[in-house]
Amino acid sequence: MKDSPVVSLSLAGIWSLHSDTHELSAAVPGDVLHALLQADKIEDPFLGENEREVQWVFQREWHYTRVFEVPEDFLSHPQQTLYIESLDTLATLRLNGELLGGASESMMEACLRDVTGKLKAGRNTLEICLHSVAPEALARATKEPLPIAAPISDNNRIPAMNFIRKVACHSGWDWAPCFPTMGIYGEIKLLAGSWAPFNLNVTLHDDTWQITCDQPFTLRGFNQEGSILKVRDEAIQRWWPAGHGEHPLYSIEILTPHGCETRKIGFRTVEWVRTPDADGESMALHVNGRPIFCKGANWVPPDAIPSRGDDEASWRPLLQAAVDAHMNMLRIWGGGRWESEAFYTACDELGILLWHDCMFACMHYPSDERFLQTIDRELRQQIARLRHHPSIALWCGDNEILGLCAGGDAEAVPELAANYFRFAKAVGVAVKERDPDRLFWPSSPCNGPYEDPSECTPGSWHDDTRGDMHFWRVWHGNEGMEAYGTVKPRFCSEFGFQSLPSDATQWGDNLTNPTVEFHQKACATGNKNILTMMARYFRMPKDFYHTIYLSQVQQALAIEYAIRRWRSEAPRCMGTLYWQLNDTWPSISWSSLEYKGRWKLLHHFARRFYAPQTLNAIQEDATHVRLVLASDVPLAKPVKRFAELRTIDGTCLETWQMTADTQIETHHPDAAYLLYGIEGETREVLFLKPPKAFDLPKAHLRAEWMDGTLQLTATAPAFYVWLDTDLPLPDNGFYLDAGETRSFPMPDCPLHLRVTSLSDTL
Repeated sequence: MKDSPVVSLSLAGIWSLHSDTHELSAAVPGDVLHALLQADKIEDPFLGENEREVQWVFQREWHYTRVFEVPEDFLSHPQQTLYIESLDTLATLRLNGELLGGASESMMEACLRDVTGKLKAGRNTLEICLHSVAPEALARATKEPLPIAAPISDNNRIPAMNFIRKVACHSGWDWAPCFPTMGIYGEIKLLAGSWAPFNLNVTLHDDTWQITCDQPFTLRGFNQEGSILKVRDEAIQRWWPAGHGEHPLYSIEILTPHGCETRKIGFRTVEWVRTPDADGESMALHVNGRPIFCKGANWVPPDAIPSRGDDEASWRPLLQAAVDAHMNMLRIWGGGRWESEAFYTACDELGILLWHDCMFACMHYPSDERFLQTIDRELRQQIARLRHHPSIALWCGDNEILGLCAGGDAEAVPELAANYFRFAKAVGVAVKERDPDRLFWPSSPCNGPYEDPSECTPGSWHDDTRGDMHFWRVWHGNEGMEAYGTVKPRFCSEFGFQSLPSDATQWGDNLTNPTVEFHQKACATGNKNILTMMARYFRMPKDFYHTIYLSQVQQALAIEYAIRRWRSEAPRCMGTLYWQLNDTWPSISWSSLEYKGRWKLLHHFARRFYAPQTLNAIQEDATHVRLVLASDVPLAKPVKRFAELRTIDGTCLETWQMTADTQIETHHPDAAYLLYGIEGETREVLFLKPPKAFDLPKAHLRAEWMDGTLQLTATAPAFYVWLDTDLPLPDNGFYLDAGETRSFPMPDCPLHLRVTSLSDTL
């Protein structure tokens, strides 16, 4: 312990906030947009087309001011520091009217200011002036000799935002509104005494774990104290990802100069096995020596209003929903943000592995010395903060930037490539020096890693023989679902298809209503792609409600088609992370969880196709279906499986029972669908032709609630049954046979319930 203990004085609470037109009180931590909303100065920006009505907020300077008292003994310490966990984004700070250093230019790193000699005993005033980012972004871009300024697009609605270290999707994305708000996030406090952040790390050497920290610490349950602790492997329990074992965590008590802080650590090994084979090179994650098929989705910020996204109530249910759908990995996407310490601890507790991008996405970034120094500070701080978390499986340099300059879909531009490689090399150096024991992956997608990013092979975006790939031909290429079967990825870290949220009727009465279109941020192609796919496979629905339902059905079927096929290719393919898990506001998007967490049909499908054990039906051609069992763990005994070939009215034409993978012949003039699964456990449907080819019999669904149970019946086969209710359900989007009754425990009578199946769309 240092001789001079650190004393902390929190500045969180109610501040005054003003611009040239508004004055109000505001909570800190918090952001300007949320403060205005809470003070009834603006309408809810998520409703209707109100996004347009709040753009004035981001064009002004906003001043946060706090008057606070400093006790005299606080000043007896030889050093005082102002610490702000995240300052969004361009800011100047004044303490008692005196400017504190230069402007703050990044929300991605903590803001520290030496205030020694500037504080007074008694009353003090701190003012933080937050500046509009758009003018500064353009000003910096005009000084850049290369044409790298991010243009206006679906993925960016403020030009040159790549010159500002701010969350990329704050300037809009093809699923997000443009809310480049300003704010103060996380802790804000004064520290008296000699203070520095501590760094914690856990590594395995032979059969001994070594825990290191630059402050003295104790590991609860172990006697040794100091800054290094060695623990024999047999003395601990290993941490496992969800579905593969328990996730035990051990409390570390770190004796910092200003008191005791607690962190949790887990003991596990992570290795990405990349072995040359006949098809190219494997890409398989091994945890504690066991190969893990990575099942999951991509994570984006949980709320477009940042301070609401910081609330644990905003993000924890989303993480729980991922685990409930048998996911074991999320990809923290590079256009988002570094999340809070509590978020990563929750991932540790839930057993969620993280593919973690650094916060760069879809645009070139400057490679001048000033910018590289900025991101070097950011990365060294963030990697050191997070590296002790057992959930983090990989650091990735960026999202999709390599493809902009080194092949991708266009011819490489040498000057842009050289700029990128300078930038990417700096990212890699900062990450690897702070965390050399984890794999650093240069970009997603790519076929790396390499010491020099320029060694990445041009065109690796679409390479399914090695590395990770993003497969967007079904959505952006507007191809049929069958296109997923034309590739065999080693690891697919992005692919997706859009659907409408269940409550889209609040925006209008059809897909081309202006307000409905306003919540579709993939403006040029979004709704057109949804309708094109719908016409390819289904008869067009009779009204907007059924358009919403059918959009969710086809989204679920598209992602199911890809994942069941690719999961059946294991161990060639060892990971599927679909785009995207969650929404940042109410929108038409690729998510499986709507804003605020309601499950779309895709998420219910994911619970089935990501199940620890599931039977996959792969249609090889017009007359043959391959049945392949996927299991996360080795089989202890044979698994009984079944398949039934049926007509559209449910008449069974042929049945099969088996205990091994097999191929069956489905050729029959009246065959419509295959009902298949694991006996006594699962039951799935595979249409042998597009559903529009069949005259669906009316299912006449009937739902009755009695004595705490919802009972559902149908008079004909009911496909993709959707129980539209706000109450949580153990299953949805399922098959119900003619004359079958299915019961759901439901203690409360649903105030809202609408039951729909495929035949109801006509």
